[in-house]
Amino acid sequence: AGDDAGQCSFAKSMPEVRQMPNEQADRVVLELRVHGVRGTTTDSMLGVQPGQVHQVAGDQLTGFFRTAEGVSTPYRKPGPNVAIEAYSWGALTSGVRGLFGWVNRVLWLLLLPFALANMAFWARRHVGELSGSARWGLRAVRLAGLILTIIAVLTPCVVAIDLVGWQCFRGNSIVCPVLPDWTDRLASLSTGQRLALTSLVPLAAIALLTVLSAKTLARYEATELKLDSPAADGTDVGVLGHERMWSGEARTRRLQRLHLAAALATVVCFTGIHLIAVGQIERLWPTTALAAAVILATLLLVATVDPLDLEFSSDRWFFWRAGPLWLYDVLALLGLVLVAVHLLLLWGVRLPLELHDRN
Repeated sequence: AGDDAGQCSFAKSMPEVRQMPNEQADRVVLELRVHGVRGTTTDSMLGVQPGQVHQVAGDQLTGFFRTAEGVSTPYRKPGPNVAIEAYSWGALTSGVRGLFGWVNRVLWLLLLPFALANMAFWARRHVGELSGSARWGLRAVRLAGLILTIIAVLTPCVVAIDLVGWQCFRGNSIVCPVLPDWTDRLASLSTGQRLALTSLVPLAAIALLTVLSAKTLARYEATELKLDSPAADGTDVGVLGHERMWSGEARTRRLQRLHLAAALATVVCFTGIHLIAVGQIERLWPTTALAAAVILATLLLVATVDPLDLEFSSDRWFFWRAGPLWLYDVLALLGLVLVAVHLLLLWGVRLPLELHDRN
């Protein structure tokens, strides 16, 4: 994370790299050249020799490139406040090595719905404004993102827990012959044991999403950029010029904990409701009710305004400010403990055959 953050400014320490025509970024017009699917090299995009191009920002996968000092781009003479750079993204596909590399890239597609939700957050009409409309828009998008997480967890829950664990082995009989033969062993288990085992499928999906989100958090959010604050000189530098836009590690970490807690509580509620509906109330209602309370708490906390949000203002009063980070850590830890206790309780659940057949 530190390397990625430092790459934003390492060009200043390289005298051979062409400097920006103006120290104030908002005074510069940037001409950005981006290649297509053929993966044109950066030197070709800028029209110079390979040794005359240097990377000024980015990482080993994507980056921005600029010509060396004293090297001019042919057929194009930029104005006094115009900078020409090339953006290379070809390593996102051509840089994949081996089967594991392709699997790793495919897994990133799991984050695509959440990436679109993130785009919706920054594409709001009133983003960055210190107004009630901006803050309620912030809350609406984050609530939608949390609901998206719950829906994403419910998908493997329905397939693994409800379809396989609950319906395909009703009454300890095999009623889904299309399943692989090795799943027939589930028929010898009790209902609670089957639900506990099949709960590992959505829990594995949650673990995978958590690992991927942790990687994006470390790579893209853990930055420390010191930009001119809009309030420093009374001028508005826009959303991209606001340092809270780029230093969102604590903000994203709070949201990650909330999504993790809600996802874990969803699995507990899903299995608990199945068994409570057939009379297993005394054993499972405490964990199921507590999981429902956790989901409610996440819905309330995700609607808070974080101090790192662009819409946050300490001199104005509004509902629900974000709490300390440890509060969100405790909520996520509570979700993990709930899952562990709930699985243990599930393992001991045995339904009477007549109740199972009747439902």
